[in-house]
Amino acid sequence: MGFVLQSFVVLLCFTPAIVCQVTEFVSIDCGSASHYTDTSTGLAWTSDAGMMGQGKPVVVVNANVNSQQYQRRRDFPADSNKYCYTLKTKERRRYLVRATFLYGSPAAEGTYPKFELYLDATKWGTITISESSRIYMNEMIIRAPSNSIDVCLCCATTESPFISTLELRPLNLSMYATDYEDNFYLKVAARVDFGAQSKEPIRY
Repeated sequence: MGFVLQSFVVLLCFTPAIVCQVTEFVSIDCGSASHYTDTSTGLAWTSDAGMMGQGKPVVVVNANVNSQQYQRRRDFPADSNKYCYTLKTKERRRYLVRATFLYGSPAAEGTYPKFELYLDATKWGTITISESSRIYMNEMIIRAPSNSIDVCLCCATTESPFISTLELRPLNLSMYATDYEDNFYLKVAARVDFGAQSKEPIRY
């Protein structure tokens, strides 16, 4: 079942987020060879080796970040197939779904990847890489239509599709409730942290 139209939400951050429901968090390090716990956040990261048999792990060159989850990525063939991760959900529960992309490697002849990102049958966005050291992030909030969702990469027009991390965060029942959530999803338009003392993330 696909979502037919996009809606937008502005998230305003006033105080540091409290990490809750951590045991239900899904954090997938795409391309990693093993599971591990991030010492800076305490979050458990899962290797995608047991859930994704397509594509190949690639060591990220010149990642310029210390986070372990950005030391590798998973590359997929540049063909017409969809390459999908299936994430378990609870039907009709709200989730934040996040995918990140760090290419890292110098582009061959200045050409970076450009490809499509889908959630189930809905086009989530076009991933256009223009800076090798920048982490590109796509987020949406959905109400799960069934007991699983598929996050898919496909349709590269330059280079190959790839992904660095994939995350699923269950939300409290009262958060982001709308009258149209069975047919629409919420996509981040902006996030503002008023009075921040640094650029360090305060949410997971």
